[in-house]
Amino acid sequence: GRPFSSAGTALSSFKRRSQIHHPKGQSTKISVQVLSRKYKRETRRLESLSSRLVKPNTIEGFANNCEKIWEDWTSLLRKTTLPPNINSSDTRVIAAFRAVDTYVRLMALFDSLKPVMRVERENGKAHRERGDRDISAVIDIYENAQRPSDRRGLRDVLVEHRRTGKRVESLAGASPLFLLIYSEEAETVIY
Repeated sequence: GRPFSSAGTALSSFKRRSQIHHPKGQSTKISVQVLSRKYKRETRRLESLSSRLVKPNTIEGFANNCEKIWEDWTSLLRKTTLPPNINSSDTRVIAAFRAVDTYVRLMALFDSLKPVMRVERENGKAHRERGDRDISAVIDIYENAQRPSDRRGLRDVLVEHRRTGKRVESLAGASPLFLLIYSEEAETVIY
């Protein structure tokens, strides 16, 4: 089958883009023939792209490894999910950053700590220089969680991890498990 065979979605997208808007709010639709050619061309392009980005045996691979995937995922969630009302100085924050080995969970950890940092700043518990944003404080915590012998350039590396994490998160969409379907070629989009 075709991994991205959402013909209805693609067709409605084409219909929206094919309307020409006139000053009085009226629209003239492009002929069905032109729309059909565009749809076929776009479908071929999507199929070509998806065949390069999606692994051919995704379902079999998932079925063969689902128990291991489940165990690893739940273990990672236990280590990286922070409880409500946690302080940024809590040792579980550092432990969570040390446990993160996937970009998607890294972004979830950043997202859960940003409001913590905001509340601490607003309550006067955290002092930062003018212009320092809450995310900078989260990156500071992430940096302190690392244990390299040479810390030069570490912050730049960690900021790049965050950027990569955002790209991975957008590629994963609604579920991090979607990342399992992508081929190595898809990694070129991320990195």
